[in-house]
Amino acid sequence: MEISEKQVVLENEKIIVAIRTVFYLVAFLILLGMGIFYYLNADLWMVIMIVFFVAILFVVFDLNFCYVRLFVEKKQLMLQYYAAFSLKGREYRQIEIPIESLSGFKVEKHILGLKNRLVLEVRTKNGIAVYPPVILSAVGKSKQNVLKKQLQQILLMNNGGKF
Repeated sequence: MEISEKQVVLENEKIIVAIRTVFYLVAFLILLGMGIFYYLNADLWMVIMIVFFVAILFVVFDLNFCYVRLFVEKKQLMLQYYAAFSLKGREYRQIEIPIESLSGFKVEKHILGLKNRLVLEVRTKNGIAVYPPVILSAVGKSKQNVLKKQLQQILLMNNGGKF
């Protein structure tokens, strides 16, 4: 793999936009339905809609969909990410790793494989450092496989990396 120019390995902006659009549309429809049921004095249906809405909120916040962009530029592995839904507002984060210091990575599966987390490991003077996990819930399996192959290539270039 040639590292001289910028190479985007992964970006999921389109799926994040789609997820946010569907979420807001569903939320609007549920709230509209709640208003109609309130107007019709259909209390049981109103309670059902509230429970359904809270369940959707729980799932969305538990899966923690993240915008993720990973690219290689000037012998640096750059990872930019933020949560698509956050109560605290957007917290943009960026990790920059010199390619030669990447020593390993793992993709951990949680919640029946719906919530995958990428964990990067780097070599430092004091040993191996582990970065906080990056959530890959909004990254499809095929893109995750491409990501794994690219990271494995980098590790092979580093001679002796583990995966």
